Order: sequence, then structure tokens, then C-alpha cells
Amino acid sequence: MLRTMLHALRALPRAFRVRITSSAKSDESADPRRKSLSAPGTDPQAAPHWVGSSDPALLVAGHSHRFAFLDYFVRSGQTAPIAVLDQRDQVGFAADPSTGQLDEYFEAALSAARDRALPLALIWDGNQHNGAFLIESEERFSIYPVIGPWEDGYPRPLIPRSLVYEFFRFGLAGLRAVLSNVHGERILVLGTPPPKTDDQVRAGITKEPLLVQAAEKLGMSPSTLRITPLPIRLELWRMTQELLAEIAAEFRVPFVRVPDDALIDGALRPDASLQDATHANCVWGEMMVSHARRVLVPA
Repeated sequence: MLRTMLHALRALPRAFRVRITSSAKSDESADPRRKSLSAPGTDPQAAPHWVGSSDPALLVAGHSHRFAFLDYFVRSGQTAPIAVLDQRDQVGFAADPSTGQLDEYFEAALSAARDRALPLALIWDGNQHNGAFLIESEERFSIYPVIGPWEDGYPRPLIPRSLVYEFFRFGLAGLRAVLSNVHGERILVLGTPPPKTDDQVRAGITKEPLLVQAAEKLGMSPSTLRITPLPIRLELWRMTQELLAEIAAEFRVPFVRVPDDALIDGALRPDASLQDATHANCVWGEMMVSHARRVLVPA
């Protein structure tokens, strides 16, 4: 029964189901000011390599939202006390489920935290709610307590919160695998950026070629795509944060929640937003680093 319900949930956004990717990667990798900490003789783009301070107070590793921290380092004039694990290809989302063996990227992250005796902040996915539900399908839905009324007048039936939890939980199995391989390293799990306003999303979509092309195939444009209402997107994001906090607690590592001052009316502050549909910039990265460092200070 659960499998059937999950299949139905995955089908909800089928009118426009595109995995959200970041334009930040190409922008950042082209920046000549980036400083690589890789060993001489290695390809600094192909393999996992550290970019940032040569004497960091905090290491950061994870998926596409890591670019906010790279942005913070660059825009600080290379003075920010962080180093970010980067690589040319997209970072994977899971270890081998049968053996628990981690991929090269997360092995490198844990190894550096252990060998350099530095805290490691993990940022895991953070686009689950965007990849599946940024664009609303014909089969509208909502989740309690987000019950409307809705400006467009269409009804949005409530679906079980537990169903959406299971949908998001699948994508977090890899984080559990990473944390299962922690043996004494100082680890933190970071919260991920909140949703953007409809206007920010529409403006960002115009800068995302994959999304523009997908819209054109549907005979639509960024201005006519139906964005899932912000209250629903915010509730979906809150669920991902609850799950991240739950997993962090399970493995007894700190969870660094996104501070309230990063949001305005539930959405990501415009000045903390990258000019795409889903990602944050250096302002958000600096805020998260400040909060993470406070968490690391003994009480």
C-alpha cells in the first residue's frame, strides 16, 4: 500500500518534473580567484579537491548548495576561514547500500576532517522539494496545516504528511551512510536554503537553460509556468529540515538550522539569493558559517 502511495506521490509533479541543477557551478569554477588546496600534479577539477583557506576553521562538503560557501570565500577576498570540497562532476547522493562503502567524494571529506582534526559541515541535497514540487502539476495538493484559501481558487486536497516524509526520507539514505562512517571526526549537518518567492523563482528560471527548454517543450514560458504556492513550498522545506535534524540527532551530531534572519515572510531573503531558481549566495553562506562556528564553541 505504501509503495503504491509513494508511486502516486512521485507522479504528482509529472507535468514538469525536472531535477533542479545549479548555474552556480559553472560560474564558480570559472572564477580565477578560486584557490585550490589540492596536491601538486593532480587535476584540480576532476577529483575531489579543497578550495578555500589554507588554514580553515571549518571544512564544508556536500551537494550543490556548497557553492554558496565557495561564493562566500571568493567574495570575502579569500579571507573567510573555510575550505570547501569541490569536484567537477555532480556529487553523488548515496553510498553502496549493500556495503555502506562511501564514494570518493565523501571519503575525501571524512579523511580530511580526521587527518587535519578540523570540524566538517555536511550540506546534503537541499533541493528535494524543488526538484519534485517547484512547478505545480495539474494534480494540485497541499499538506496540513497549509490549507488555503488559494488565490487561484482551485482546491488543493490534503495528502498525508507521513507520505511526504517517506518520499523525502528515501533521498536521505546516503546521509545516513556517510554518518555511519564517522569515527571520531567532528561533524555538523547544515540546514539548506529556504524557498524563494514566486517572483524570484520566475526570474531565476529564465537563467536556467534546462528549465527554459523544458517549459518550451510544454508550450509554456517562465511567466506562464504555475509555481507551487509559497506556503506549500515552505512547508515542504520545513519537512526536509525536520528530517535532517532527526538524522543528525540519531547520530548525535549537531544540526545547524537556518537562522530566522535568513527569511522574509518565509522566503529566502533576496540579498541572500543567487540569481537562479533555487540556490543561495555568499550572504547565506556566511550566515551559516557564523552559526556553525557558534555551535562548535563549547558551552
